[in-house]
Amino acid sequence: MRYFISFVIGLSLFAQEKKNDIRSNLDIDGDFYFYMKADAYIKKLYFKLDALKAIAKDPKLSKRIDLTKLVFAENGLKDIVSLGASSKKLAKNLYQNKIFIELKEKPEGKVWAIFKGKEHSLDGLNLMPKDTVFASYGDFKFDGMIEFTSSLIKSIAPNRAQAGDRISNQLKRVGIDWDTVVKSSAGEMGIILSFDETKFLNLPVQKKMIEFPEPSIAVLMKVNDDYISSTLDNILTQRKTKIIKKEYDADTLVRSFGAPGFLPIQLTPTIVSSKNWLIFSSSEALALRCLNVKNKKEKGLATSRNYQRYRKGLPAKGNGLFYVGSKFSEYMGNIIAQGLKEDYTAEQTEKILEMMGLSLMDPFYMIGVVQRKKDGLLVTFNSNL
Repeated sequence: MRYFISFVIGLSLFAQEKKNDIRSNLDIDGDFYFYMKADAYIKKLYFKLDALKAIAKDPKLSKRIDLTKLVFAENGLKDIVSLGASSKKLAKNLYQNKIFIELKEKPEGKVWAIFKGKEHSLDGLNLMPKDTVFASYGDFKFDGMIEFTSSLIKSIAPNRAQAGDRISNQLKRVGIDWDTVVKSSAGEMGIILSFDETKFLNLPVQKKMIEFPEPSIAVLMKVNDDYISSTLDNILTQRKTKIIKKEYDADTLVRSFGAPGFLPIQLTPTIVSSKNWLIFSSSEALALRCLNVKNKKEKGLATSRNYQRYRKGLPAKGNGLFYVGSKFSEYMGNIIAQGLKEDYTAEQTEKILEMMGLSLMDPFYMIGVVQRKKDGLLVTFNSNL
């Protein structure tokens, strides 16, 4: 995988001018360093789209080109000034990689509004259990997301520009005030996945059954008040949903309810409200473990030996974090390997998996932090590739 990345970067055009602010965010003395001025290429892309539109005879093609330009604009592509990347070896099988996206001083793309805000402590990490195998957590500005989605809808389907208002009105009919939801959210959210290796499912792959640990998912949401929690309680009460309520402590309420029994995994959907946190989980067990980690009743992901080793040199603060544990890669790689066995040799299968970052011999892992800098977006991640 590293050789492939190096090959791609070797083929890239290196800019003659390297801005000091870009260089300060990257490791120019590492294994490789890459920088390119992107705005000129983006302008060329728009020029080619305009040229294609000029010769297009089909009105539908002309509309598609206009749509493509609008989507690019809303996605913030036109705001990118330059791109940079670097990688350096920290230890055996441990590399630190950086990607920097330099933006215009005042980016116009609505997508960047989702990531606005100063760097801060990534508190969601303090709720993640030790056996978390995948996690993504960080800034999630509801107002920025709404602005981006609304602009995108207007670009793609102007006749549906009022769709957001209609959705807001429909939510109000069931007792949800969207503006209050936005204010109630503290602007941070994430998702985690854990595997229970004491319970295994049998998955059919290529006429064979393979064992896979029972997965559980939880959404972690930081809140300013109890509006979202109490609103959900009201909706569940109105629908006469059978709920089992448990008091974890004086500040925490756990609500679980049943799920269809015919599913291959045991689901106990659970909603937890605990001071400035909301947890939505597919299982009560995972929700309770998140609470235990939060209250220091059990050790979490951040205390695990591998996590501490792999996060070497990463920023303590940021606007987001992401994590892929080796267990996730190991089990996913095993599933794909079973599917490839009929058509490929074991050696060929391993090479394919290695290209995908799912090697069975050396399972992929990755820990990264996203930071919104004054002049752009910096992604720093450690991995074994």
